[in-house]
Amino acid sequence: MDWMSLIVDGLWIAVLSIMAGASRQAWRLILPDAQVPIAFDKAGQPKARTSKAIALLALPVVGAVLWIVLMALGRRFGPNEAMISLGLRALFAPIFALVHLSHLRRAMKALDDEGQLRG
Repeated sequence: MDWMSLIVDGLWIAVLSIMAGASRQAWRLILPDAQVPIAFDKAGQPKARTSKAIALLALPVVGAVLWIVLMALGRRFGPNEAMISLGLRALFAPIFALVHLSHLRRAMKALDDEGQLRG
């Protein structure tokens, strides 16, 4: 099970790197005083906004914390629970990446429509 844990941890490291890289690219393009959309209505229009730092860093930080919590729980329990924790870690990694990248795509489109991006 140790080698499977290493593979899943590598997956999380790759996912968090992708999320951080995407956030970094978005940070460079978004104007400093822009309010970034964090929620959208059914029509795809921005419903709630927050500062650039919170919008771009919240999901990667939550993902890193979740990874650490699930990793710690997997080491605390017996073999059956450890396998469940490993499976959850493997499941949540790509979900977090897809949600973050989808959110960034929608937010960047909305900001581009509003002229809040650098040329």
